[in-house]
Order: sequence, then C-alpha cells, then structure tokens
Amino acid sequence: MEDGKAKRAALAIAKRKRPVFPCNAHKEPLTRRGFYDATTNPADINEYWTNHSGAFIGIPTGERSGVFILDIDHLPAIAQLPGALPRTRTVKTFKAGRHFYFKHVPGVRCSAGDIAEGVDVRGEGGYIIAPPSSGYTVVDNSPISDAPEWLLELIREKPKPERKTSPRPVGGRRADDLGLGHGDPIPNGARNNTLAQVAGRLHDGRDLADLERALLDVNETWCTPPLPADEVRRIARSIYRKDPCTPGGGGGDSIPEIAKPLALFEQAMICHDWGRWPGGLSITKALLRKAREFGRLRPDGNIELNLSYNELALEASTSERSIKRYAKKIKLTGLVGQDNADRKQKEAGTWVLNVPAPRVTTRLTRRVREYIGSCGDTSRTFPLTRPRLRYSERYISRLGKSWEKCRDALEASPDGYLNFEDLAELARIKRVRELRNPRPNGWLHRAIKAGLVRVTSGGLKLLAGWEQAEDDMRQRTGEIAAATRDREAYKRKRKDWLDRINTGEIVKCPMSDVERNARSDLEVLREAGAERARYRRAMKAFKEKRNAEKRRNSWSYRTFHAWKVMSNPDSAPGVLTEAYWRGEIADISGIAHAVAKHFKDGDNWRAWREHVREAYRDWRSLEGPRAKLRRVS
Repeated sequence: MEDGKAKRAALAIAKRKRPVFPCNAHKEPLTRRGFYDATTNPADINEYWTNHSGAFIGIPTGERSGVFILDIDHLPAIAQLPGALPRTRTVKTFKAGRHFYFKHVPGVRCSAGDIAEGVDVRGEGGYIIAPPSSGYTVVDNSPISDAPEWLLELIREKPKPERKTSPRPVGGRRADDLGLGHGDPIPNGARNNTLAQVAGRLHDGRDLADLERALLDVNETWCTPPLPADEVRRIARSIYRKDPCTPGGGGGDSIPEIAKPLALFEQAMICHDWGRWPGGLSITKALLRKAREFGRLRPDGNIELNLSYNELALEASTSERSIKRYAKKIKLTGLVGQDNADRKQKEAGTWVLNVPAPRVTTRLTRRVREYIGSCGDTSRTFPLTRPRLRYSERYISRLGKSWEKCRDALEASPDGYLNFEDLAELARIKRVRELRNPRPNGWLHRAIKAGLVRVTSGGLKLLAGWEQAEDDMRQRTGEIAAATRDREAYKRKRKDWLDRINTGEIVKCPMSDVERNARSDLEVLREAGAERARYRRAMKAFKEKRNAEKRRNSWSYRTFHAWKVMSNPDSAPGVLTEAYWRGEIADISGIAHAVAKHFKDGDNWRAWREHVREAYRDWRSLEGPRAKLRRVS
C-alpha cells in the first residue's frame, strides 16, 4: 500500500469519528497497547503512519467506533445463517471473505464460530482491518444499517444466571484462586479494592496487555455495575509495576530470562549520577526501551542489541552527532559499551548493557523503592511508553529533557503523583526548590501552562489527558516535524551510502517532499520565534525610553542640567562620571563639585549632590553600556 494513500485514508476515517491505529501485513498491531492506542487525533495518526509507512489501517470495534462486524470467512458460510442479511456496508477481505458492518449494540462482544462455522463476530474488545488496506476493498458502499433481530438474539450477551457452582476460569486461573469465591457479585464500594486484589493474583509474569484483558473480563463478569474500562486499566497498570507473584499462570510458564537483568540495569541507570548530562540519561532510556523489545542475553549475563546510530538517534530524539559523542562518553560510566568485533559492513552496531551484580545496593531510599514498586527483580520502574523529547533551540522553546525526566518518574508512580523529595530523588533533580517554585518561563512553568501537570502543596501530579496535551505541545514546537525531517534525511543518506558501496558511484538522492515539508514547517516556526523576539526587544526599548522620559519630566531644573552635562563624555563632569562608574573614584562628591563649577555655582556644590546622585542613576541605566564600549574601544 502506498505511503501517502494509507495516511490519507486513515485521516479520512478518523474524520468520521472512528479511531484508527497501524497494523502489519499479518494484522498485528504496530503500537505497544494494540487497539487501545487507536486515536482520531491527526497529529498521532501522522506520527503513526510516518513511523510505519504503508501500514494497514486497524479500527477497534464496539462502542468506540460505533460498529460491530459480522466476519464471514468464506461465502458458502452465509447459507448456514438462519435468516437473510440486510443491505449494509460490505468489504471484501484478502481471503475473499466478507465484512458486514452493523451499528453498534450494547452487549455485542467478540466470538468465533458461535453462530456457524466460518462466521465470527467482532464487537467490544476486537478490531478489524479497513480498506483501502492491501487486499481489502469495498463491494457495497451502502449506509451502515441496524442488525436484524434474529442476529442480535444469537450474538447479544445473555444475562448472567445466578451461579451455584464455581464459575469459569479467568486468565488461566480458577475463580477460587483469585479470591472470588463462588462468583458472588462484587458490589459498589468494594470494586476497586477487590479488583486490585484480583490483579495481584493474576500478575504472574504475564505482559500488561494480558493482565488488562483478564481484569476487564473480571470487571464485566462480577462487578455490579462494572467500573469504567479506563479505571480498570489504571488498576492493572498500577499492579503491573509491582513484583509478580509465583509465575506460571496464564501469562506463561516462567518469567522471561532477560527480565531480571533488564530490571537490574534499570536500577543502575536510575542510581547513576548524571549531573548536567540529561541527554545521556535520555539516550540510555531509549536503549533500555529497545532492549525490552529485542534485546538478547549474553553468556556473561549482560544484554546486547543491534541498533545503528541513526536508529538510536531517532528513538532518542537527538542527532547522530550526539549519539557519537554519547558512545565515547558512556563507556566511562561502565553502564553501556559496544561490541563491534565481528560486525560486517552493512550490519548495525552492537550495544551492550552492562548488568550489575544482583546484590549491588541502590542509592534510592527504601521508601521510594516501595512506593514505585521497584525492587531490582522483574518490575519495571519506568514504563517508557512516551517518546523522548528534544532540546529547545533558538527561537523555539520546548519542554526539553528536564520535563522528560520528571514525566517518566510521575508516569511510573501510582495515580501520576509524587511528593517533591521523592520526585527529586527519582528524577535526579538536585534542587527541590525548582519543583516547589517553578522558574518563570522554565521547563516546569511551560509544562504547567501546557496543562500537563499541577503543583500541589506537597508534590506534582499529572493532569487527566496529559498525553494528548504533550503531543499537542510537541506538534506546536516542531518536535514531530524535526523527527520527520531526521527520519527522511537518514533514509536518504543510507540509500546514498548503500549505492556507493554497491555500485562505487556517488549519487546524491534528491530530498523527498515529506522532508522538504518538515524543513519548511521548522523554518516557519523559527521565523515566528524570531519575530516574537524582535517584538519583545522593541517593546523593552520602548518601555525603557518611556520610563526615562517619565523620570526626566519629574526632575527638577538642577537634576536635568546635571544629567545633561554628565552625559557629555568630553566635559569634566562626564569624565568623572565614567571614572566613578569604573570604580576609580569612591565618592560622588567629586562629580557634584565639577557640575557646580561647570554652572559657576562652586560654593553651593553640596546643594547639587542629591541632584547629581539622581541623575547618575538614570545615566547608569542608559549611558553606562555606551560608556563601557567607549572605554573598551
């Protein structure tokens, strides 16, 4: 599927209030949380299809999109249905099946083969691939109709009968093992605590998505009424940061072998004193995030992963030059190294994450470790779900690496809240007063203005919808445009490099339209920032001039004439004024003598002293810089 066509189609679907997310050719989501990351935000969609060009378009079914799908795997299966289907929007799938679109009805969930063989339902908790993804075409573009009653009778969720026996297992665990007894309903007022206890029993090493699915199933089955899905996911995420219980449940037979070394490395990364090098911490977090995806355990117990400088620069939102400096500097810390002994010409370099010994103690206090659920075993302190942020540049003020450190720490804490001391320790911020009293126009002040965080009497708390607000801020400050520019530039340079190796010819690839547009957007932002800076300088000069005029209008006759003669560098009062300003004269009385003598009033010089002092204050603010330039020249 063409890159631009996929993005345009996804944006068009989102305009119809149906969230979308990218999938690969095997219909697998390309986002971390699957269809939960589906969105209608154009900025997110542009980033999705920029990162995964030509990806298939996925749409979650159920209440979010307003539709459910009758999925026919093969056309003869339609004859097995007990009734006729009305005319509605119909899509041909890549296996010559059919997707019949119907309006969403509460209680319709996903099922496979319950109606007839080869007939599935995609309702709440499922998703589909939408045209114009490769292999999916619209064969009937009629308006989406209501489902017939006979179909709803077959697929709608039936009321749950009163259980007299032990209910069905959840997430591979018996209900009795989860503390649910014989399936008695969970009443209002006990839902949060009970679901937290159930999540703790389900947390047996499985991944977060599996834990969320199991807990949502418990919520729908036992809670009366069920909690909102977002609140259930928040409970699952909070428990997921804790240590898992005995592994071996539905999540798999054992905790992955690489999980413990990764957690030990993460603790060493948190405890390292990064000082005034926040970029180093940001790049190390990007390496850790990639190591969680495709890292390999070495025989010596360390972790290795193959990642080129360009790929790491894109992941860390920085330049390739910064990655080269990082590679030299990080070796001195002992945290990260490189092993390129057997590297071939076209292969990416190998990064090695040095895992400390299991009994190396952390400098984080026990109170903080318990609060964030971090123990150096398999729990992950930082989820690292959000993209890395960029530094500010001339005329463009961004959130920057300082907010990135603070955000990662707050995201890892329960309910997005940490007190000042714990946050300063976890984010490696030396001065707590920076958090208590944000500096005007500083990184925290910008985050507060953007609606990301709130400063309370005891700490900092992330606001609801802060992820969307941060993405909007990244869009406004050109971070997404900069990422697009770098990505396209790296593609172009890599193609030039491969052509030079394969053919021996130096051929410069032209700049793509996407890269050209991204550079144009950044240039517009810089010009707008430069114009704002010029306006501020002009306003500052205007205010200074106006204030000076106000002061002079209120001056007495003697003060004005004293200022006039002191501002003349060729006069004796002017020479003495510059000498006093440079510290060569200790008392202003000498200037008063010279001014009084200039006006032939030398006997009355004491009466001039206060007028000279007031005139000097104005001279120092306006004439001092020019006097300094004259002295230097």
